[in-house]
Amino acid sequence: MSVRLWFSMTTALALTIALTSLGIFLISKLLGGLSILTAVIIAVAMIIFQWLIAPSIISLIYDLKPARETSYAWLEDIVADVAKRSGLKKVPRVYVAFTDIANAFAFGNIFVGKKVAVTTGLLRILNPDEVKAVLGHELGHIKHRDVEIMMALSVLPAIFYLIARWAYYSGLFGGIRSGERDSSGLVLLAIAAFSVVMYYILSLFMLWVSRVREYFADLHSADVVENGSINLARALAKLELANSKIIGKIRDIGTGPLAFKALMISDPERKVSAPLYGSIDEYIYSLANKRISLRERIAEILSTHPLTPKRIRFLLSRRGS
Repeated sequence: MSVRLWFSMTTALALTIALTSLGIFLISKLLGGLSILTAVIIAVAMIIFQWLIAPSIISLIYDLKPARETSYAWLEDIVADVAKRSGLKKVPRVYVAFTDIANAFAFGNIFVGKKVAVTTGLLRILNPDEVKAVLGHELGHIKHRDVEIMMALSVLPAIFYLIARWAYYSGLFGGIRSGERDSSGLVLLAIAAFSVVMYYILSLFMLWVSRVREYFADLHSADVVENGSINLARALAKLELANSKIIGKIRDIGTGPLAFKALMISDPERKVSAPLYGSIDEYIYSLANKRISLRERIAEILSTHPLTPKRIRFLLSRRGS
């Protein structure tokens, strides 16, 4: 296990929790805590509700079909093999999404079980070894339980979002009703502004955690799948190339097949990092040696996934280790 990865994940989680605790402490000092508790309860309830219904929504949006009921029943054998190598007690159920988007994702909860899905767009462009490496990545998410971690952490920015809305409208309309903008109204508006800032900062931390967890899943595939590092690198490059050709036709963000892109193995909206010349291996090595521009580094901060050249560079560094 990479010490650097563990340090990054631990730091991200610690800073997120510490900043949240500090923010709630400061607001509670001004308000006494009762209203904060209400906001926390509402936020937690919303996240639990979302966690419960998310698998059903995902299945509906992607019109998932069990792999055994399709011509891709062989996927179940691959998942069973990788699950055994991963030390999973239960083999996740395998589904196929009939969409041109080339991707894969893991989802589920303790009530419906753990599931993994691949798209027909992915299956059309990857060979079986590359598909196995992708599934090794997805089972890495299940092994690490990072889907649950992300769900639990997502409550934190939601808390400040709700506090911001409550404080803003309480301060605004409270002042209107009293006929003057008294000190309590100004305090509430200040709390609203502070909460908005906290919401955006914590959202950036959430994106940081999301990117680190992708590296962990990549590492898992490299460790448990034979030639997993090179095959996953090839897969990531192929997915980026394929999606860049079709993404312009799919823009129904929020209700369509891109609504849950944070779950996917790669960002389907990311543009190709470099043109493809020669073989796919020449392409991935060109990506690994690509210089990352300042603009790309800034864009990555606002992304759920690391830049593909950085992921490929990381995977190639694990080759043979």
